[in-house]
Amino acid sequence: MSLTLMWLLVAGSLFLALDFLIFVAYIIWRQKKRKDKEIKTKDEVENLIDINPNEMTKKNMWINMSDSDGFLIPCKTIEINGDKRRLRPKKIPFTKEKEDGYLDATQYDYRTRKRQNGIPMVSFELFYRIGELKVIIRKGKQLTGDRFSISVMLSNSTLSYNTSYVNGPDPVFNETFRFPLQIEDISADPPVQLKLNIWSLEKLSEEKKPFGLVKASVEEILIKYGLMPAQGKGIVWENIERCTTLIENQQGNLSTEVFIHLGYLSAARRIVVLLSEVKNLILKPNDKLIVGVISLIYRDSEKKTFTSTGIKAESNIKFREEFVFHLSEFPNLGIDGLAICIELQAIQKKLLLKPRILGSVTVGNSEKAERTGREHWARMLTSGSSVSKWHTIQEPYVLVNN
Repeated sequence: MSLTLMWLLVAGSLFLALDFLIFVAYIIWRQKKRKDKEIKTKDEVENLIDINPNEMTKKNMWINMSDSDGFLIPCKTIEINGDKRRLRPKKIPFTKEKEDGYLDATQYDYRTRKRQNGIPMVSFELFYRIGELKVIIRKGKQLTGDRFSISVMLSNSTLSYNTSYVNGPDPVFNETFRFPLQIEDISADPPVQLKLNIWSLEKLSEEKKPFGLVKASVEEILIKYGLMPAQGKGIVWENIERCTTLIENQQGNLSTEVFIHLGYLSAARRIVVLLSEVKNLILKPNDKLIVGVISLIYRDSEKKTFTSTGIKAESNIKFREEFVFHLSEFPNLGIDGLAICIELQAIQKKLLLKPRILGSVTVGNSEKAERTGREHWARMLTSGSSVSKWHTIQEPYVLVNN
């Protein structure tokens, strides 16, 4: 019995010793593996700090701003003693950064911590047919911010378009705009330029801020790529010039005006309205047709309405349409309380959208009429013939249906 117990004690001791040796070996292996991952020398640390930003990936980089004389480049995330740590980034002056070929501070989106690989750019295409220039805004690249929109203009035109707001940093627009342009104006002096104003919209503040601008010669682009380049063969990439001030459009102090002919035949009790033309319209991309709504107003109440034929949406358009109001249809109406309201509407490309009201002008004996409108009406009543005059479009005139 004593001999059996002794052998059991010896076997148990051997097993315990073997387990202890295995545990010690495992601890030594773990420590050696950790040491292999550690950075032991100062030179190795400096090598990581001096790494080119172009070699960094999204998983091992981080960015932060420093003083105005320099910026911090991305660095690797390393593991020391089982803990993940980030090396302190090395500050690089802007001048040294440019000499060494690194990306400058504007190429990083410090808000989203995303790296930008180049300067901000925008792409577009130009197609020209007789009397019309088609501009297709394709996409932007390396734009730092939340959402972006582009104002599209020509230097010789008051017409201005705006794209939809698209999320950055590489927004895709693919929106088309058309400008009236005669072929002799392309090579005029000064040459026609395409102007793109890029706007940034912050999500939280909803504040619209200038981002930059692009200017390009229409003539040079059409010479290089042709009047009607094949699909995808005429895409132009232009660098965006950063700026802090931009204009919404090139209208300046120009107002939208409408040219009206008015005539009154007292014997026949008939008012003739000739809607002639409109100039300096401010349009939007979804505007398809422009129509005029001509209404006979008596004491701020609408009595009869005509709608003109739709004309293709352009900055300057001509209607040349005549409308006749027979006052004999309304025997109780006196000439003193009458007025004519002309409202301009933009029919939208999408069928479900309501027409966009561009503005209106009132001519006649009404509180809503401007001084020029009342004077035009008075001259019509006393002249015995048609009287013509330009009128500035005002805010939409609200009518009360009767």
